[in-house]
Amino acid sequence: MSAPEQAGPSTARAQPVAPRHRRATRPGWHRPAAIGVLVAGCIVALFFLYLHQSRTQAVDADGAGNVLQAWDMLHGNPLLRGWWLSDVSFYTTELPQYALIAWVRGLGPDVVHVGGAMTYLLVMICAALLAKGDATGRDAAIRVLVPVGIMLGPQVGVGSYVLLLNPAHVGTGVPVLLTWLVLDRLKQQWYVPIIVGVLLTWGAVADPLVTYIAAAPLVFVALLRLLGRRDAWWFNLGLAAAGGASYGLSTLILHTIKSAGGFSVAAPVKSLTTWAAFHTNLRSTFEDVLLLFGADLYRVVPQTDIFQQPANPHGPFDIIVATVHLVGLALVCAAVAATLWRFWRRAAPIEQLILVGIAVDFIAFLVRARPDQNLTNSRQIVLVLPLGAVLAGRFVARFVAKRRAVHRGRVLAALALVFGVYSAGLLYNLHVDEVPAQAQEVADWLEQHDLHYGVAGYWGASPITVDSGNRVKVRPVVAVGNYMVPAAWESSLEWYDPHKYNATFAVIDNLNASYAAYLTEAQATTALGKPAERHQIGAYTILIWHNKNLLDRPGA
Repeated sequence: MSAPEQAGPSTARAQPVAPRHRRATRPGWHRPAAIGVLVAGCIVALFFLYLHQSRTQAVDADGAGNVLQAWDMLHGNPLLRGWWLSDVSFYTTELPQYALIAWVRGLGPDVVHVGGAMTYLLVMICAALLAKGDATGRDAAIRVLVPVGIMLGPQVGVGSYVLLLNPAHVGTGVPVLLTWLVLDRLKQQWYVPIIVGVLLTWGAVADPLVTYIAAAPLVFVALLRLLGRRDAWWFNLGLAAAGGASYGLSTLILHTIKSAGGFSVAAPVKSLTTWAAFHTNLRSTFEDVLLLFGADLYRVVPQTDIFQQPANPHGPFDIIVATVHLVGLALVCAAVAATLWRFWRRAAPIEQLILVGIAVDFIAFLVRARPDQNLTNSRQIVLVLPLGAVLAGRFVARFVAKRRAVHRGRVLAALALVFGVYSAGLLYNLHVDEVPAQAQEVADWLEQHDLHYGVAGYWGASPITVDSGNRVKVRPVVAVGNYMVPAAWESSLEWYDPHKYNATFAVIDNLNASYAAYLTEAQATTALGKPAERHQIGAYTILIWHNKNLLDRPGA
């Protein structure tokens, strides 16, 4: 055998086997898609959880009045001609939202519940996005999950009423947070001040609170950074101009609407508290903050609200969840302190704006005179919750990033445990029963007895109208001597025309002492004379007059 023949087999064995051809694949898209589906599923689940929790509180006159305004806009009165609104119009925020919901679902109290759940969820999403900023990976996850956790489980009872029911400044968080999102994401582009000015104007038309907690802080921070030569001078000058212009434009828009025959907005209360009352304000503000953050443990004796629902934690698990919610509040307090410490040198512009907005909101709340002291006053500082949660998300992410790996794992495990308790608390809130609409039994009785137009005090009127789907119309009035006059608050002048409407009954709301004071049976009989019939339906008294229009005024 020759040499080449001897070498052949070994040479053949030494040759590498050609690899199989593998089909080229595109970059992986499965993980982002799975995350997107998971997030969407969580959002849907949260909406229905919040919807249930909203339904544990009965819609009252404030929310019902907003529903009737949206219904009127939907039926050919976009400027709300003839309407007297409260000191907050909600004209560009919740009212269009309510109109859309009513268009889909019809007129009824559930418009308020759906709107409340939707609004709170939108605010939470905006807060999470703002906390995230341009972070990625683990840092982004922490920034998002911390504010979501802090806002995740509103407390049952009054907490549900303030955060998940009527329009009460919660929805104002949407234009404010969207404005800060634009400023945070688009950076120093020439058009950013214009967008910021438009968004602030949109919000301020609906709620003057935007001017105090967003526009004014924007002017202050922009001028401060301009003087300190931070960022481009033209950009800070443009932002300051946008903040100032938003106040002027929103005022002009509201004045123009009124001049064109549209709605008028009541003047807000501007009186300052006394020194003695200031100390009371401090004590009540402490509990207001606890309530907003789901940690109201201030009262030892369990109490109930006017609808006999729990107004503070009363069971062992309620108390555990509320106690753990103190962690979220502590994180916000730590974030506020850290932002104040690094305010000038290292704080991002968004963090500066949020800190100044929180400070202005708190100071105004403390020095403002309050007609009464109750937990629903917390609605006036409700935006401290999402704004503080944004600061907390950014603060915790920085804190975790500076820890060693072993300590970082422990911190993340503790945060995961807290988040788990918050989630369990939200699910536990499902045990609270939903309640029927306020005065639903009255609306049903009136419709059954063919009574379709009447009057009542403020708190008893519009809820009955909404409960009946507008088939029974009850209008808010005030007794003045021997006749009734319109209650010029969340009502329309058109309702009181005696040539168009014949009011034959009055509803006296005895649900609680505060509601009863708006129209008593004695006031009604003094103004209208002795009724032909008197009926008692639960906590409500129905007085009926035959052959008498209660809208008629003597000498008119």
